[in-house]
Amino acid sequence: MRALKNHLLFLYDYLARQTKEANQQITLFAMVMMINFPLFGLIWWIEGILSLEELVLRLIATGLCVLLAFCQMTNNAFSKMLPVLWYVTLLFCLPFFFSYLTLLHHGSTIWLMNCVSAVFFLLLVTRVIDALVLMPLGFFLALLCYFYIARHVMEYIPGDISLISLMTTFVAAIIIGALFARDREIIQASRIAGMRLLAGSLAHDLRTSLASIHLQAELQEIIIEKLNNSDVQRDLKKSLHKIIRGIEMGNQLISMQLNNIQRERFDTKYFIIQSINALLRKTLDEYPLKEEQRSLIQSNLSNDFMIWIDAVAFKNIIWNLLKNSLDYIEETGKGDISIWLQCGEEGDNFNYLNIRDTAKGIYPKHIERIFEPFYSDRKGGTGIGLAYCKLLMQAAGGDIYCESKFNKFAHFILKFPKID
Repeated sequence: MRALKNHLLFLYDYLARQTKEANQQITLFAMVMMINFPLFGLIWWIEGILSLEELVLRLIATGLCVLLAFCQMTNNAFSKMLPVLWYVTLLFCLPFFFSYLTLLHHGSTIWLMNCVSAVFFLLLVTRVIDALVLMPLGFFLALLCYFYIARHVMEYIPGDISLISLMTTFVAAIIIGALFARDREIIQASRIAGMRLLAGSLAHDLRTSLASIHLQAELQEIIIEKLNNSDVQRDLKKSLHKIIRGIEMGNQLISMQLNNIQRERFDTKYFIIQSINALLRKTLDEYPLKEEQRSLIQSNLSNDFMIWIDAVAFKNIIWNLLKNSLDYIEETGKGDISIWLQCGEEGDNFNYLNIRDTAKGIYPKHIERIFEPFYSDRKGGTGIGLAYCKLLMQAAGGDIYCESKFNKFAHFILKFPKID
C-alpha cells in the first residue's frame, strides 16, 4: 500500500511540474476549447447532424474546460487539483473525444482530418512523452466506450482516401509533430543549460569580489584598533560590521540561488518556523535606507503569526519589494510606504503581510504579467525580482499577488499558510 502511495505521489509531482511549465498554454487551451466545442456543436445542430451522444460529449468537454479555466485563474482549494484536471482535460478533449467521434461517424474523412489536427494540438500544448502516452490511452478508452459501453457496431464508410493512406497520414502526423515538439524541448533545455552555466560563472566572479572586500574589511578592523578616538573607532566598527554582514548575506543568497537552479526548484531544507513580527522588524532595521527615506516607511506590526521560511530568503523578498517602491517614489517625487500584518479570519487558511506604496501604481495591462520571469516594464529592469518573490512564496506554501490603481497605489499582498 505504501509503495502504491509513493508511486501516486511521484506521478502527482511529475504532473505538477509539467503543469507549471505549461502555465501559459493552460489558459489559452481552456479559452479556445470553451468556444470550439459549443460553437461547432451549434453548427452541426443547425445542419441537423448533431446526435444526442455527441451533444453530451461536447457538454462534458466544455464543462472540463470551464473548470480548468476557473482553477487556473483563481487561487482556491481546487488549485491543488489543477495538475490532474489539466491532464484529464487533455485526455478527454483531444484523443478521446476525437477518436470516439470518428468512430461514431464511421471513420468519415472530416473526422479523420479532425483527429490529425488533434494530434498536432496535443503535441503543441504538452511534452512529446506525455502526448505519446495520452494518444493511445485516449484511443483505447474511446474504443472501450464505443464497443463495450455504448454497444455500437463499427461500420467503416470509405471516402476518397484509402484506409492505408489514412493510416500513413496519421503515423506521419504523429512522427512529424513529435519531431518538431521534441526539437522545441531540446532548444528550451539548451537555453536553461546556458543560463545555469552563466549563473555559475557569475556566482564565481561575485564570490571572488566579495572575498576581496571581506579581506579588506578585516584589514580595516586591524587599523581601526590603532585609532585613539574611541567614538570614531566605535562608529567605524559598526559600519564594518554592517559591511561584513552584507557580504555574508550575499554569499548565502548566491549559494541558495545556485542550489535552486541546479535542483530546478527551491530547496526548503533551511526553512524553519519563526515569528514574522521579529523577522520583519530585523529585515526593516537592516535595510540600507538613505536618511531622507526613513520617514517614508510607516509600519504597523501589532499583529504576529508564525511562518515557515528561510530568514535570508524572506529578507530578499522584502528588500526586493522595498527597493521597487522606493525607486518609484524617487522617480515620481511623491508617495510613501505602508507595511502591516493581518491575521486571516476564521475559516481562512492564510495570514497576510501587506506592503503598499502610493507612488505611481502599475498599468492595468501590466498587472497580469509582473510576476512572469524576465518581464519588466521599467527601463533597465531584469524582470527577475518579482518572479523570484512569487516562486519563493509558493515554495513556502503561500503566494504573492498585487492590487493596483494607476497613478494611485501598488499593494502587494503576501499570503502565508496558518501554522497551528
